Amino acid sequence: MLLFLASSPCFGPARGGNVALFMQNAGGAWVDLLGFLPGVEVLPTGGEHLGYADLGVANPGGCMAVYHWNGSAYVHAANRAIEPGGCQFR
Repeated sequence: MLLFLASSPCFGPARGGNVALFMQNAGGAWVDLLGFLPGVEVLPTGGEHLGYADLGVANPGGCMAVYHWNGSAYVHAANRAIEPGGCQFR
């Protein structure tokens, strides 16, 4: 897996760039699995599914979306509050 952070025509380098997660498939090609806007942080949650780390996507609102690997893609599994009241409106 490869986590990539780069500027984009939409947001430019001043905003921190876009975040994308790529995985190499069986044919050797890199496939874009997840993409996010600037201002988020992608981090391992400590859990795993089918041998792949669960990923959390934390945002400034205090709610972290948790993604699990289902065998072919990362899918949204839950939201986890990382600040008091962080997920109350989701």
